Amino acid sequence: DLHSFPTRRSSDLWQRELLEWDETLRFAVQNPTIRALAELVHAKRQEAETGESESGPTPQGSGREKTVTLLSLRAGSEGWSRLFLIPDGTATIAGFNPLLSRLDQRLHVSALTPASVDAYLSIPPAELIPTLARWYVHALETDGSEFPFICGSCMGGLVALEVARLLERNNKHLGAVAVINSVKPPYTINDSLLSYLTFIQEIRIAPLTLGIDVHAIGRAVAAVIGQGEDIPERAVLTHLPPESPTHAACQSIATMSREERLTKAFELYSQSPGFSGTMPRSRLDGIFRVVEHSIQGVNAYVPRAVESAVTLFRREEEDAFLIPLGRLMREFWEQYAGGGLHVVNLPGNHWTSMQASGATIIADGLFALAKGGSS
Repeated sequence: DLHSFPTRRSSDLWQRELLEWDETLRFAVQNPTIRALAELVHAKRQEAETGESESGPTPQGSGREKTVTLLSLRAGSEGWSRLFLIPDGTATIAGFNPLLSRLDQRLHVSALTPASVDAYLSIPPAELIPTLARWYVHALETDGSEFPFICGSCMGGLVALEVARLLERNNKHLGAVAVINSVKPPYTINDSLLSYLTFIQEIRIAPLTLGIDVHAIGRAVAAVIGQGEDIPERAVLTHLPPESPTHAACQSIATMSREERLTKAFELYSQSPGFSGTMPRSRLDGIFRVVEHSIQGVNAYVPRAVESAVTLFRREEEDAFLIPLGRLMREFWEQYAGGGLHVVNLPGNHWTSMQASGATIIADGLFALAKGGSS
């Protein structure tokens, strides 16, 4: 029985057997036996060797499809608030990894994630954020958590806004609400080039590897949105200097099919320091689909204000990111945080601000919020 098995130690062992951290935890919570995990390890080894996904072991339970996994990451100390992390548009907690090691040991830390990629992709984009919020609120209420402290990153911050609103509507009291590098853009993103560049950065491939200057992309995006409220297909390419290396690199990507873009991403990822030799191609395709789905979900989301105060952890570097949003964050959250807004600046851009010193600043800030709400 895995309920008595040290989960963090187990994850070290299972991760060597071709499993992603999130997938390991999700499956362990939903299928708490060694036999079930052994079947999953076998299925994933076959997937890595053949490149084809097996159906894997049948999940245990009543047969009702699971939509949410509530992951307990740390037990914490008695009397302290319980922190619930809500992931970004990759739908995994991987982005929180630098933060987890820096959080005070007294904090109870859990994560709310979709039960599977299929569960996530089954939600129509127009309903993505409201549906995730309803799922997470149901999980919190079923768990019996009192005064939950929620923290969402990027798109997860918008989910946290909706979770807070639903809990307030149900007359539930929140411990605190925090968001990291989160905003609902005042425009929609429908340029597949931007989706692709966002995706490769999520798997730690620098656009410069493709010959793309993110500053040039940011300037092109600013030029596009200066003309309207949508970034349509090929709009960014059209606004790049025609003779620039970035234009040439983006033109090359624009001529690729979706499959060719994935092939290029897999090639670059295979050469990166983070590649362990076990990432199956199908897994990369799944991440790409999730990122594309999340962008459309953000496009469709209509935010509504909450009564709670919100703490915003915001990156300082604006033009080092593909899509200029940092300066819009304060304005957005001042509008929707009815209880007031506190802003904490982070060094770095959208991705680097969650590393090293930025992660320490967030950890200290979350601890201070939890300390204020602890009994």
